[in-house]
Amino acid sequence: MTTNQLLVTSLEVLLISGIGMVYYRLLLHREQMAHWNRWMLLALSALSLLLPQIRIETPTPWGPGGFAEVMMAPVLISDEGVSGPVYLDWLMMVWLAGMGVSGGIRILHLLRLWSFRRSCGEVVWLEGVPCLFTGGRLGPASFGKWLFWDETINLSPNEQHLILQHEQAHIRQGHSLDRLWMDLLLTVAWWNPAFYWMKRLMIANHETLADRAAMANSSAASYKALMLHKWIRPRLTSTYEFSFSHLQHRIDMLTHHNNPARRWKYALAAPLLLLLTYFGSCHAQNIISIPENGNRLQAETLVQLDVDPVALNLNEVKQRIGYPEEARDAGEQGTVIVKISIDAEGRYIAHEVLTEGRPMLTAVVEANVPLLTFQPGIKDEKPVACSVNVPFNFVLLR
Repeated sequence: MTTNQLLVTSLEVLLISGIGMVYYRLLLHREQMAHWNRWMLLALSALSLLLPQIRIETPTPWGPGGFAEVMMAPVLISDEGVSGPVYLDWLMMVWLAGMGVSGGIRILHLLRLWSFRRSCGEVVWLEGVPCLFTGGRLGPASFGKWLFWDETINLSPNEQHLILQHEQAHIRQGHSLDRLWMDLLLTVAWWNPAFYWMKRLMIANHETLADRAAMANSSAASYKALMLHKWIRPRLTSTYEFSFSHLQHRIDMLTHHNNPARRWKYALAAPLLLLLTYFGSCHAQNIISIPENGNRLQAETLVQLDVDPVALNLNEVKQRIGYPEEARDAGEQGTVIVKISIDAEGRYIAHEVLTEGRPMLTAVVEANVPLLTFQPGIKDEKPVACSVNVPFNFVLLR
């Protein structure tokens, strides 16, 4: 992925996730259909990454006058003076460095949790639930299949039962898997504030689900009183801890009653996802329709331009392509012809390789032709969309 592609993809991810989170926070966050909310957040997180990778081809007609295809002069690329591969530029390096730091922090959190779990000793059964006693080092908490229990706190049998049921709900419903998914997402897209917001709302939703499971056979008043019962205990990152998580929201959700008439909010999510799919998958420049003849165009279908398009940054792209080291070592040389579709503003839309063979040379050319920008072609004093055939001639001189 080139730096320009990385930047565009990052902006698309930010836009999709940001729109989705604003919609969720304004309309769904306080609704009682918590299981639906959970899957909505998971879908938004996955679609935010996947949609920018999908490209929907939207044909754009050329009009009654046909279309123009231009052949550029060959671009000569030799191995003379080539010193090695092109290094990653600064934006890619910043992104990779951020991934390393973000991933490293999350791995350290998990290692710390694993070390703490080993220090808790053997599993102890409490009301038929397997627990790890923490000796006051951690309040009631859970992660994965582990349930940590502080045996030093003073709880009534009913309070103990409710908290156990709450933490068991986290384990039974697999909430830690959602959290690990968000951590993985934040490792890759550590720069995206919408994903941090999404993780917080996802954890709040998990707490609502666990609260409902725990109070299935209890009154809302007694459960609210339990949550307001205060104690201070150390905490570990990544765990679900009964006394620390989104207390105000949880209390509000206990007294908030669902109105069936508000289900339109969920129905509205379907067209929203469709719109995000469309706008996240389509370029601003549409893919140009190709006649049925494909690459073997008949001369009478072509339109003669008054002024041919000109590549504005050809030298820069040529330098980025260079002569691939592996192709040079393998003795691979020859011509790679690429047909590039550009819009009326000279911007790249799509490309197609017209030659066969030379896979190593073709790969490096395809990776860089999206960076080309053009002064558009002119027809009847107006800039027009067209296609440009660019031959890249690779010649070994050494």
